[in-house]
Amino acid sequence: MSESPSDGASLEPDADRSSALIEDITRLKQQVEALESTCQSLRSEVEVLRKSEARLRVSEAQLAAIFAKAEVGISEIAPSGHFRRVNDTLCRILGRSREELLTLGVADVTHPEDLPRSLLGLTGLLETGVPVSLDKRYVRPDGELVWANSALSRMECEGEISILAVTADLTARKANEQWLRLLSDAVPQIIWMNDASGTTTYFNKRWYEFSGLSEEESRDGSPDLLHPEDCVHVLSRWDEASSKGVTFEAEYRLRRYDGQYRWFIGRTIPLRDESGRVTSWFGTGTDIHDLKQTESALAVERERLRLIMDSSSEHAIFSTDLDLHVTHWGGGAEQILGYSAEEMIGAKVDILYSPEDLASQLPAAEAAEALTSGRAGEGRWQARKDGSRFWAQRVILPMKPGKKEAVTGFVHILTDETEREKTREAERRSLEALEKAHAAAEAAGRAKDHFLAVLSHELRTPLTPVSMIIGEVLQDPALPESMRSDLEAAHRNVLVECHLIDDLLDLSRIVHGKFAVVHRRFDLQDSIRSAVDMVKSDIQDKGQILTLDLLAEPVPIRGDAVRLQQVVWNLLKNATKFTPQSGLITLRLYKDGTDAVTEISDNGIGIKPELLERIFTAFDQGGQEITRRYGGLGLGLAISSATLAAHGSRLLAASPGPGQGATFSFRLLLAD
Repeated sequence: MSESPSDGASLEPDADRSSALIEDITRLKQQVEALESTCQSLRSEVEVLRKSEARLRVSEAQLAAIFAKAEVGISEIAPSGHFRRVNDTLCRILGRSREELLTLGVADVTHPEDLPRSLLGLTGLLETGVPVSLDKRYVRPDGELVWANSALSRMECEGEISILAVTADLTARKANEQWLRLLSDAVPQIIWMNDASGTTTYFNKRWYEFSGLSEEESRDGSPDLLHPEDCVHVLSRWDEASSKGVTFEAEYRLRRYDGQYRWFIGRTIPLRDESGRVTSWFGTGTDIHDLKQTESALAVERERLRLIMDSSSEHAIFSTDLDLHVTHWGGGAEQILGYSAEEMIGAKVDILYSPEDLASQLPAAEAAEALTSGRAGEGRWQARKDGSRFWAQRVILPMKPGKKEAVTGFVHILTDETEREKTREAERRSLEALEKAHAAAEAAGRAKDHFLAVLSHELRTPLTPVSMIIGEVLQDPALPESMRSDLEAAHRNVLVECHLIDDLLDLSRIVHGKFAVVHRRFDLQDSIRSAVDMVKSDIQDKGQILTLDLLAEPVPIRGDAVRLQQVVWNLLKNATKFTPQSGLITLRLYKDGTDAVTEISDNGIGIKPELLERIFTAFDQGGQEITRRYGGLGLGLAISSATLAAHGSRLLAASPGPGQGATFSFRLLLAD
């Protein structure tokens, strides 16, 4: 069947529409693909942003942890100086809470003396951006000062400027620095510190004492104190040491504040960091001027010794090597021993020893002793070349070129002391005779002490009942007054004799080491008053005036009350005995720290200066004239001195001289 035209016309538009539709679909597919590509890109960018945000959150957390947990103080400071953020460490350093610090500024916590320098550093940092490091003092709320170092840096974020401060506590370091400064000021050496370039940054106290310069003068460059003759070699050696970074050491002369030059030995060592770079220099200067003078004097002495060895005629002086071969033979050796230098130089010293000495190896033994002990030798008979003998005092000394060097030989010194030995022998015989005489005298003394002890005991025995009987008779009220006065006189005399015998017995105990005291607590004033009562009648009989200067309160001590009463009684008896009619006697008791001091003075006959020590010796009253005039045995002061010695004290005597009175005093420790 055939197609009609009308059918063909209707098919063409449908084909066009299909083609257009296909094109639209193709374009739409391309757009979809483009959208999918864009979405994929967006998803990738979102993932990158998400990861970046995660890393940023981690970094912020890490930064916050570092800020919070850092062992140094960290803070953010506004340009005005007020704190914006602070960590716990800074709060601990400054002794303030975070809330308090955020209301304060740098000026509020800085020491007033350090504030100008601190504000100047902040201003300079904000203007230039150059980091600043400051050592300064902060003030805590309780007023305590804290040394710290603050390292400041400028930060800018989104146009906002702030200051990052890292603060380290320097309290311990400053304490160490102070201790080191005190230590360096205590040593006798000059100490200094240089920076890496060699510029001096520190001198100790000894430098200023020696140079007379102020700290400012030393810091600004002190005048050249080196001796002109030492400048070139010292400075050149320092330049070499500093350029190589090695230790510098030299001897030189420095001018003291008074213009005198003194020798020093200087030593400077480099201080390095962990990388080995020299960061500073530490130097010391030791005054060796006296040592130099000593060395010069020693050189003179060595030359003098050589001249002595060659010229001495009184001593035989020669030297040997370690093998005892003669190396130098002085003129005195030739004159005394008879051997010439030609005979002895190079010969062994054995020629000077006897066969017996050589058999006992005496030369080697003396050399060994000289090496170990520093000297050897003794006095012995020595033979000359002609066979005659003399008593020689022999000394062997080791020779050293220097103190730290090895021994190179020996110096032998022989002195003819024959006449002196004869004199010493005579002295020995005289000494033996004297010792025998002394022993005999001691034996006689012991016999005398024994006799006195026996005699005192025998005399004391009958006097005791006599004293008791007279005392009982005097108690009888019916006793006639005419007899009473006679009996009282007799009783006083018996008591005096008893006291004298007691003194002899005490002296015997002292001599034989049997003198004893009983230590009990008591009031010293009671013993003094009892002693005063015992001598009051003697003082009244001579019309003397006794002045007592005692204390209102008790004076407790530990001791023997009876024997200390006897001491005061003896001193008062002496005072009234050696003081004329109507004389003055003063007894004074006072406290001096932990001691009670008793002092008895008078205006009597006084004591010659040369007799002040003798008066404490038994039976010695300072001469026969005093004994004849005043009587007595001279035992009271000896016994009183021994009594006080047994109490750990000492009896002291003082007098301006004859006719000017005397003062006796002693100290006793106060009881707790």
